[in-house]
Amino acid sequence: MEHYKTESPFSHPVSSYYLNVDNYKVVEYLKTLPYQSINPHLNIYNAGFLSNPLESLPELEKEIKLATQAYIKKVWKYDSNFHIFKSWAQIVAPQGQGQKHYHSNSWLSGVYYPLGRPGFKIAFHNPVRHPWYHLPGEYNEYNSTTWTVTAQDNMVILFPSYLEHCPEKNTSLEKRYSLAFNVLPKGKFGSDDSEIVLNH
Repeated sequence: MEHYKTESPFSHPVSSYYLNVDNYKVVEYLKTLPYQSINPHLNIYNAGFLSNPLESLPELEKEIKLATQAYIKKVWKYDSNFHIFKSWAQIVAPQGQGQKHYHSNSWLSGVYYPLGRPGFKIAFHNPVRHPWYHLPGEYNEYNSTTWTVTAQDNMVILFPSYLEHCPEKNTSLEKRYSLAFNVLPKGKFGSDDSEIVLNH
């Protein structure tokens, strides 16, 4: 029997890009923000829901917009404009971890890691529930229920906002800084009774 091909017709793309910014300068800025505890038992803290901290980092914002444009045009193959409408910073302390969640009222989401370590990981969860489970001989994108990405220096990860994800336990001895953001499309979409114009 000859194997012709295998396709992934309904995938949920998670793309990573390396940015050209002074990541240590970004870390120093993130350290100045006023953080609040999300859950005292999880050792995780957020800042900037009202202030949109990405707007205070123009070099980083420019690089993130280039990566977002590449994702939309080269991965999704959409020819559309976009608007980053929300950003916030996060600290995960050593042994801290997040909770599984997704971002409603959003189209595309991303998280930027100025510094990467082996203990800095984010997990994505397959939204398709399989009625049968078999232990595979090797995990891949076809049989996994969870997909983990290890943060690297100056890495931004982009993914559909509906995709559940979770900052995994910080197994390093350092605080994990990140900056997350949400994106909406901009312009005219659809046609006839389904047409909508989004101007931000």
